[in-house]
Amino acid sequence: MPTETERFVDAIPLSDDDLTDIAEALVLAVMRSASTDTIRAIDWWPRARSALQVAAAQAESWPHMISKMGQKLQIEAFQAMSSKTIAQIRVPNDAFPRFREICQRDSLFIVAMAQATRDRQKEEFGHEA
Repeated sequence: MPTETERFVDAIPLSDDDLTDIAEALVLAVMRSASTDTIRAIDWWPRARSALQVAAAQAESWPHMISKMGQKLQIEAFQAMSSKTIAQIRVPNDAFPRFREICQRDSLFIVAMAQATRDRQKEEFGHEA
């Protein structure tokens, strides 16, 4: 059952910029649980882009999209930090079709923004935040 906050958030229309920001946060969260044992460093961001595109093309819901991204990246279980972020972000059902379209259309941009954010976090904190 949705909380008062969730009902309020669902009532606020999300702009394309909001949905792009959510997509970037999702990429960062999911990639935090991806393994360098299964994804080579040179393939890291191309695999993130591919996972985002495939999940957006195939998913029928927000949970389905997260699961598809995890499958594509061979993630068996999300790490605590990834799970925490995933639990904090979501796309309301009425905005999900537009979110999927944005993820497919702008995947290169979204992943570039995620990569820049991760690099900035590494510089600021000496590791991923």
